[in-house]
Amino acid sequence: MTDVKFWHAKDAETIGRALIADCKEFEGLELFDIRFVHRSGTLAGEGCKVLANCRRLPGLPSALTQPGGLAETPDGPRAKPIPVYVIQIAEEVWSYADDARRTALIHHELSHISPVTGKIRVHTAEDFASTAYRYGAWQAGLEQVVRAVQLHDDEHRPEAT
Repeated sequence: MTDVKFWHAKDAETIGRALIADCKEFEGLELFDIRFVHRSGTLAGEGCKVLANCRRLPGLPSALTQPGGLAETPDGPRAKPIPVYVIQIAEEVWSYADDARRTALIHHELSHISPVTGKIRVHTAEDFASTAYRYGAWQAGLEQVVRAVQLHDDEHRPEAT
């Protein structure tokens, strides 16, 4: 078994901070603690290769990562930690992606965080549409969807009269 390694993804964090500052849909995310991490090897999904993922750390791990550490008392200033999220990026994906695809990938992962509730959102058509609208078909799966929609529209277009 290969040892998995993790390290700070400074370049991804720079992109993420810029997107949070520039994109209206991310308003409020600046209040959360979002960490960007490269991971050696690949990320596995349900029967597919995963480029990156976004997770919210649960209570105790989140509390342990707060600046200043754990609160001294249950009513202390750090007793209710701010949410901590980790965007984990497969290094093998990042290393061959150009700047546009890297930015699209980070945009997509940030879209999983609800600025209103702080909950992680699952993949939706709207999520993919938002990133695709901004960056185009930035990954192979989206290119297939675009082609399928075009084929459907071509086959079901009403004849001109």
